[in-house]
Amino acid sequence: MSGAGAAPLRVLHVIDNLGPGGKERQLVELLKGFEAQGGCESLVVSMTEGVFYPALLALPSVSVRTLIRRSRKDWRAFVGLHRMVREFGPDVIVAWDHMTAVHAIPAARLAGVALVNAMIRDAPARLGWKAWSRARLSFPWSDFIVANSQAGLDAYGVRGPRAQVIHNGIDTRRLDALEEPAAVRRRLGLGEAMVVGMVSTFRPWKDQPTLVRAARQVLQRRADVVFVFIGDGETLAACRALVVPAEAGRIRFLGGCTSGLESIINVFDIGVLATFTEGFPNAVLECMALAKPVVATDGGGTRELLLEGETGFLVPPRDATHLAERLTTLLDDAALRQRLGQAGRARVLTEFSLGPIAGQHRALYLRARDLARSPFPARGNGPG
Repeated sequence: MSGAGAAPLRVLHVIDNLGPGGKERQLVELLKGFEAQGGCESLVVSMTEGVFYPALLALPSVSVRTLIRRSRKDWRAFVGLHRMVREFGPDVIVAWDHMTAVHAIPAARLAGVALVNAMIRDAPARLGWKAWSRARLSFPWSDFIVANSQAGLDAYGVRGPRAQVIHNGIDTRRLDALEEPAAVRRRLGLGEAMVVGMVSTFRPWKDQPTLVRAARQVLQRRADVVFVFIGDGETLAACRALVVPAEAGRIRFLGGCTSGLESIINVFDIGVLATFTEGFPNAVLECMALAKPVVATDGGGTRELLLEGETGFLVPPRDATHLAERLTTLLDDAALRQRLGQAGRARVLTEFSLGPIAGQHRALYLRARDLARSPFPARGNGPG
């Protein structure tokens, strides 16, 4: 909370799009946290049209503008962002993606404004060439480099005082007005079956096929379970093709959900995240907040959130048999499911609730603002 009479902190966020996604959800959650705390005015600049989360447009202290980028090297995007910076007069610019970090550099430097580089939202085992080159271009010009996991900083090789970890947070007020579970079950045709669910876009770095294979193993031993997948994307068709017609009623693909996602997660008995690499997964965070035990692939920053044997289980990547065994253990033991689920919810409320997470961002932005106003700002001195 800012002091009485203090000028509000003005932050310009630049992001590639405001569609469904992890970093987009986290930006919305952060701005909701700032709204609750007061003392912050925000401008969100999206380089793609459309806003998936209506809560963003309802925040009085937030303005949203669109700056269409026609190509990766569209010089008009640099000019347009510079113009918006001059008009808004931010204390800090926050870039949420690889390319928006690159676009933000000249705007921040020309305006003498601090740049917080928040592009590290993943933790790949090996950086691709594009990610490596954009990181090496943008990091030296960034006042702070913030990641949502320590695994992400390690993956990008970022060290030193400018490197910051701020984990994702969740506004638990979203969970206060859930649809009745019985109504959700009727609407989705789930009957009385136990529900194992995964929420994720279908992308090459996700691993829904391993969960499908694990599901088929589980269904060979029991018929009281339904596996549901929520999300869409480029690998959805290939994943559907792994399911034989006899299993179609027990392995269900619900597509992307524009609303009511929390109510669907609330009918899960077990949440799953099968993937190859993660920064700090919102899907696991949301399952834990709803007291669901989680089985997730051990990789990236997932182990910074999910504690093995305490809030769920971690399994090796691509190991359908191990995943099936952990799911069976939980399906067979209601008391274990409840214990792990409640421990997960307690962990979220204690460490990842929205207020403290928003406070960490605010403190970082204030440090960045004060650094930019220093007569001897420490910039441009390497990646870490």
